[in-house]
Amino acid sequence: MNDKENEPDLERFKDRDTTRDKFSMGPTEDQIRLAEEMLGSFNAQTFEEKRDLSEDYRAGSLQPMDRSADPARVLISAHPAPGQEHHIVLSQEELPPTRAAEITIRRLGQLHVLTGCFEPGHEGRRAEDRQNGTLMVSYFYPVD
Repeated sequence: MNDKENEPDLERFKDRDTTRDKFSMGPTEDQIRLAEEMLGSFNAQTFEEKRDLSEDYRAGSLQPMDRSADPARVLISAHPAPGQEHHIVLSQEELPPTRAAEITIRRLGQLHVLTGCFEPGHEGRRAEDRQNGTLMVSYFYPVD
């Protein structure tokens, strides 16, 4: 046998699809702009915000239990998020995480105090959240 017959047929096995040969530097500016318009910020966090717009929010004040900071004005959901154990907290300013915090709510002439852990969240993504500055959406885990 001839050595040429034992050699692989390079032309027959040649990759003719050249679309992968072009080097891509990533998405174009137009693609990024379009994605941000459709999905929000390119740097947005990946968790899905499930905030019920019909939820009743009550005015209150958030403060560390050791009183190391001044109380911050917040709005807290009247009930925990559906299927979750945390309350949604809305504020005008970004608040630091607090392991031992309390939220004081005045309702029907009485003070109600919730104690628990406060976790900072993210900027609100809805158009309504950005009308008068930026609204911060955070979470409060009450201790039973």
